[in-house]
Amino acid sequence: MVYLEHFKYLDISWKKLIKFPNNFPNSLETLEIGYNQITEIPNNLPNSLIELRINNNQITKFPNNLPNFLKELNLENNQITEIPNNLPNSLTRLWIGYNQITEISNNLPNSLTHLFIDRNQITEIPNGPICGLPKSLKALYIGYNQITKIPNGQQGGLPNSLTHLSISNNQITEIPNGLPNSLTYLKINNNQITEIPNNLPNSLTYLYISGNQITEIPNGPRSGLPNSLIYLDISENQITEIPNGQQGLPNSLIELHLNENQITEIPNNLPELQSLEILVLIGNQITEISNNLPNSLIELYLNENQITEIPNGLPNSLKYLWLNKNQITKISNNLPNSLIELFLNGNQITEIPNLPNSLKKLYISGNQITEIHRQQGGLPNSLIHLSICNNPISYIDPDLLYLTY
Repeated sequence: MVYLEHFKYLDISWKKLIKFPNNFPNSLETLEIGYNQITEIPNNLPNSLIELRINNNQITKFPNNLPNFLKELNLENNQITEIPNNLPNSLTRLWIGYNQITEISNNLPNSLTHLFIDRNQITEIPNGPICGLPKSLKALYIGYNQITKIPNGQQGGLPNSLTHLSISNNQITEIPNGLPNSLTYLKINNNQITEIPNNLPNSLTYLYISGNQITEIPNGPRSGLPNSLIYLDISENQITEIPNGQQGLPNSLIELHLNENQITEIPNNLPELQSLEILVLIGNQITEISNNLPNSLIELYLNENQITEIPNGLPNSLKYLWLNKNQITKISNNLPNSLIELFLNGNQITEIPNLPNSLKKLYISGNQITEIHRQQGGLPNSLIHLSICNNPISYIDPDLLYLTY
């Protein structure tokens, strides 16, 4: 490979290779060789390599010697069963998901900051001052395994450097005490958790905990969620009510997802959540929309509930309103002038009133509308998209036809 003498980057993915090529140049820093049929990694890779991606092959084990300066190694989607103890001390990122690994080595390099080990057969996270994860680790992605518990602080726990933990689709029944105070992102969807603890780290900003068995959101000034939280997804649980204002939900919250629960009403004191911009309540049992929503709200999703009318007094900040598959018979003629998109598919609406001049998209398919007139009411000049399928329409203004589908 004389012609490659000074190459630093080489991509030979998708070449149907069954064997690793030889004689790579000593200048090579990045090698992409994924999506082939390679079964073995040689021991004589150039020591100049910094990034090595061998994902989607048929490799069964690590080589005995990896380059001393290697920082990133991607071995996802192979047939590897174990992680060796002699990975280079330079390694910072290791992708090894979609393999057949049953345990995490207790001697990972102290340089490691990101470990992606989803979709293996791991049953526990190593812990303890000697046999735990590296103290340098910032992100651990370990979803779709067979883990039953997260080690707590008293057991040596997770490293204090950890900021991201993704551990969805395991068999975890509780969130322990003593999670690292550095943690900002926790994704623990689709486990068997029954309650949210009252001592989550004050650093936490993103919490995904959908698809569990939670029945309530903790409330009270000392037992609520951390004041650092800006994103909460607690969909697909068994929650029946939203706690009153700041008694349970932190004022820092920007986005709240509560889809597919058993909520029957929106509390009147949500305006206390002065930062809330996105509220998602699809697939609950809500019968009416509160006219006392936060003035910061931009997006409101209420599809698949039991709502019969749209109230006056929606916040003037609202731009996107989703109300598909409810029982609405009439559109309010006092919608906020900020509204850009309105979704009302699958209701029982018979006519379109005057709509805000800000509206650009109207989705109103699957209703009982018979006529649509531009001049006599309803559609503003700002409208650029109109969805009216599956209505018994007998007349539509010709100049509206170009908007419809």
